[in-house]
Amino acid sequence: MSNDSDLSDKQKKRILLAEDDTFISKALTLGLKKVGFDIVNSSNGRETLEKMKIDDFDLLLLDLMMPDMDGFTVLDKLREEGLIDSVPIIVLSNLGQQSDIKKCEEYGVKDYLIKADYTIAEIVEKINKVI
Repeated sequence: MSNDSDLSDKQKKRILLAEDDTFISKALTLGLKKVGFDIVNSSNGRETLEKMKIDDFDLLLLDLMMPDMDGFTVLDKLREEGLIDSVPIIVLSNLGQQSDIKKCEEYGVKDYLIKADYTIAEIVEKINKVI
């Protein structure tokens, strides 16, 4: 019986979802919770950075275009704070320019997904490959 609880504890990975679009945030939160992830939401860059400083996550799903502090600034601050390598990061953005993708690769981002190109099921697949 303890094996079942051990298994569910291991499967309950915590994801910080940094997304300011309410519709996308709700859809991703519902979809990711449905497959067993524990989701913590943040709707701007400043809040994302604060949550990263005080809590432990198994993954950061990071939008690049957010209020208060954009995703690139969050990446800069995480690097400055020595937190950039503390958690795998997947960028989930509508920005698809090669220069943005290359910049994210330089930060060590594990994957770069353009929102419009992926279903929630495909995003879950990508997450499962990273964590």
